[in-house]
Order: sequence, then C-alpha cells, then structure tokens
Amino acid sequence: MFDSPILEVIVGMIFIYSLLSVLVTQINTVVATVLRLRARHLLEGITELVQDPILRAKLVTHPLIRLVNSDLVLPDQRITKEQADQIVNSGVQAVTWINPKTFTDVLITLLRVDSDKELFGALFDIIDGMPPGGDRRRLRLIVNRLTTTGEGLDELRQALANLPEAIYREALTEALDEIDDEIGQMGLEPTSIVSLMAGLRNIANPYFRTALQTILSTTQNVEQAAEQIETWFNEQMDRTTTAYKRTMIYWSLGVGILIAVVLNVDTLNIARTLW
Repeated sequence: MFDSPILEVIVGMIFIYSLLSVLVTQINTVVATVLRLRARHLLEGITELVQDPILRAKLVTHPLIRLVNSDLVLPDQRITKEQADQIVNSGVQAVTWINPKTFTDVLITLLRVDSDKELFGALFDIIDGMPPGGDRRRLRLIVNRLTTTGEGLDELRQALANLPEAIYREALTEALDEIDDEIGQMGLEPTSIVSLMAGLRNIANPYFRTALQTILSTTQNVEQAAEQIETWFNEQMDRTTTAYKRTMIYWSLGVGILIAVVLNVDTLNIARTLW
C-alpha cells in the first residue's frame, strides 16, 4: 500500500499496539467499575477533608450524597464515634462524582442544625406558645429571616416593643438579650454566620474545627462561607483525582504486563512476521 515494507511494518505495529491499548483501557474500566475505585477514592478524600467522624457519617449518608451503603443518619441524630466509623466503613455506593455545591449545602446544614436550636430555640419556643394570629406569624417570619440571613434584628426588637401582651414581650426580649450576650462572647456580629460559628463548638475533632474556623474567619455571610467551603472541597477533590489517576496508571501497567505475558506479545516476532 505504501510501496515501502518499513512503513507497512510500522503501521501494522501501531495498529496492533493500539488494539492492545484499547483492551487495557477496557479492562481497567471494568476493574474500576467492579471494585468501585472512584467511589473509594472519593470516600478517602472526604475522610481527609471532614476529619470529625460523626459529622462525616451524617454527610456521607445524606440523601443528596449517599456515598456509603448505610441507612440515613438524621442531622440531629445522636451517634457514637464507634457507630460513625461503622457507618463509614459499611461499603461504598457506585458514586463517581459529588457536586461541590451539594457538598457545601449539606455541610452547612449539618453545622447549623444544632446551633440554630441552641441560639434561637428559646425564641422559637416562646413564639410557638403564643396565641395564633398576625403577631405570631410576623415574629416567626422575622426570626426565620434572622437565622438564615442574619438580617432583621432591629425589626425584631421593634416588633417586640409593639407586642400588646406584656408576658410574651418580656419573655422574648429576655431571650433576645441572652442571644446577644452569647454572640458577643463569641466575638461576632449578629450576622447569619453566627449559626455556623456556633456550630463549630459541637465539632469534637480539634483539627477539623480549626480548619473550619480558619475558613470562616474571613467571611461575613453565608454566601461567602459557602464559596470558601466549596473552594476548599474542590482543592481536596483535585488531590483525590490525582491519586485516582496514579492508581489507574499502576493498574494499566499491571494489566499491560499481564496481557503481554498471556498473549506472548513479542515485538521482534510481530515485526518479523509483518515484514
């Protein structure tokens, strides 16, 4: 075809080794799928990132992530460290990727679930005990906005001052003063990040708590906190992807050597035959 035996041998060799390369790639894909190597590396990456075992167990079983074969652990559910380790080691699902925004939203929700109750639980309890009506509905909306955005504190105080029932006005004012004192003790302004910073107090692992404190210390609201956490997650996933690629390179070398031995792939013999 090329009127040159040398060129024809070269093309033939390229064709043969291309087929062998495709075969190695397909075998690697099957191995990675059966052994769920990508999911295992994801779990290892999250383990390095979220070093608190209890928070990690709640995160990897969350319905939006579902990385392990275990029942859902509710955000406010109490579990021991031994139970958390057992959950994480229960086997991985066939998950190959986690959306950074999903991870961020789940982590923020888990951090805030207890702190919202601790900080604003007294307000909600008093408001829920009020008679149904416009005052209770308006106060509930203001407190909800305060916990989610950090805005509405002045509006809440104004609404409390206008409450006709003195018993609820005094109780809510006292509860709000206690919240102000607690926020002041943390050295924070009454913004939405207060719930996140308060949630760090419930993290037992000092390394993970310090890491989050460092990340959140430069943020002023939940949106900035989410951006910082998402960047942190992406950096860890980049390292995880690098480790996964390295693992697949080792698998490729092993599978390639195995195929070469089994099929007796002899380059000199193949070239001589083509010639």
